[in-house]
Amino acid sequence: MTKIPNLNMLYTFSRAAQLKSFKDAATELHITPTAVSHQMRKLEEVLGQTLFIRLTREIQLTEKGQQLADVSQRIFSELTRTLDDITSEDKQITVTTTVAFASMWLVPKLADFQKLNAGLKVSIVTSDDVVDMKSSQNIDLAIRYSKDIDNTKNATPLVTETMGLYASKAYISGLSSKTIPVITTNWKNKALPNISFTGCIDNGRYQTQKAESYDQENHVIQAAVSGRGVAFVSDILVDDYVQNEWLVRLPGTHSVEGLKYYLVSRKSLSSGMQSNIDFFVTWLNQQLAEAMS
Repeated sequence: MTKIPNLNMLYTFSRAAQLKSFKDAATELHITPTAVSHQMRKLEEVLGQTLFIRLTREIQLTEKGQQLADVSQRIFSELTRTLDDITSEDKQITVTTTVAFASMWLVPKLADFQKLNAGLKVSIVTSDDVVDMKSSQNIDLAIRYSKDIDNTKNATPLVTETMGLYASKAYISGLSSKTIPVITTNWKNKALPNISFTGCIDNGRYQTQKAESYDQENHVIQAAVSGRGVAFVSDILVDDYVQNEWLVRLPGTHSVEGLKYYLVSRKSLSSGMQSNIDFFVTWLNQQLAEAMS
């Protein structure tokens, strides 16, 4: 039986293989690139195998290197989760989602979730780009936003949003023309399609023109609150503003179908973590159902 190499050396290898860079691995591990390179040479000597193809500006894995990387990354990921489970007094799940959904809907409601389960903490990581669940070992659950649901084993539909036209009461009362400026979102994620707002208007009641455009829906809503026009925005995200009467639906308009929210969970979850996520998802579905009713 082959003697298992030093565990620290194997972990350094797994990070270098994942990051495809000795320099980046060194930065993450708080050691020098030279130390990483030396450990990798030593590991190759111990195994009697070449694990890396060293090019001028990058490293690549050999076939044997890729084989070891797949196994080592899986083992260290499982080890990390197990250690977290047995050493953490306060359970925590880490959720990634878009900036708008987190800031305008999810985060304001988390206080209610904590009242239901004070021992389970929820950490939010925001990104308008799709986070790779395989490489992001600390992400337990992704709430993704897209036209179509990702065709993966761990993808679960959450809700299909609707979108409508909203403005402040003062702006609506002061309308003196049938032509309205519509404030829209220009998505940072260029994979997201633009949804047309023309279908919101009943029987040609208004003439529309595009006005300001922002890359975040919270800016779109704030522009409408300040009276600069009519916001075309998700009914989910605007819900709190409607409840507080900061915005109202533009008379003579209705909602149209928007994009989809869906869930992607990390593979190989421990039973305890899966139970925590199931509890959170049940609460999430209840909250969304109320928002859409």
